Amino acid sequence: MCADLYFGARNEQELDNIVADMEKLTDLPIFPTVSKLATDLVKQYCLSHKLRLPDAQIAATALYHNAELFTLNRKDFVFIPNLKLFEPK
Repeated sequence: MCADLYFGARNEQELDNIVADMEKLTDLPIFPTVSKLATDLVKQYCLSHKLRLPDAQIAATALYHNAELFTLNRKDFVFIPNLKLFEPK
């Protein structure tokens, strides 16, 4: 979900840096199964944790691919069971 990262840029230089960093990574597609999981996450956590659809799609993609999620906004994801958040060493 590059769009969510782009949206967080505070200025043009930061946006350029994000774009350059994202070009080094592999895009993971949103399969129908991922979309369904994201919908389920929103249904379960939209009221209790204010989970938004873009964050739900990011979490669902990480869950589906059993990948660690790197985020600077841990509070947006920490409540999702089985979601592995990247821990810097």
